Amino acid sequence: MEQQPAMVRHPIHLMLMPFPIALWSFSLASDAMYWLGFGGPMWQDIALYSMVAGIGGGVAAAIPAYFDYRAIRDPDLAHVAKRHMWFNGHIVLLYSLNAALRFEASPEAWVPAAASVTGACMLMVSAWWTSQFTYAEAPAVDVSWERAA
Repeated sequence: MEQQPAMVRHPIHLMLMPFPIALWSFSLASDAMYWLGFGGPMWQDIALYSMVAGIGGGVAAAIPAYFDYRAIRDPDLAHVAKRHMWFNGHIVLLYSLNAALRFEASPEAWVPAAASVTGACMLMVSAWWTSQFTYAEAPAVDVSWERAA
């Protein structure tokens, strides 16, 4: 593999990707708080704001991820990475559409909440799939014990 975007030999993509996952998970939790009757419509605003921040985090994580993808020379790994990029791109697209719906929908609309549940399920599939790929192949992890000069 060629040189990848990194800070102190740690891939930047791996540092950024927890942010959209956490923000989108909190967005779903905020939706649940609203639908369970705790706190009123404030929770829908919180869900929207955390969702939009997660979209920004997803785009920020995708930039170094693209450079990681371009550095892969093994065709089999590149194919898996391409599917990962495609699937996660659709997750970002789903949350973007969800956020757009929330600007127009009434607080009682169920479609945005259903889209959040769908997005959370897609995130779980992506996390499982990515962990299988990462731990099996370790394409972006520098496992050498050499110290930088």
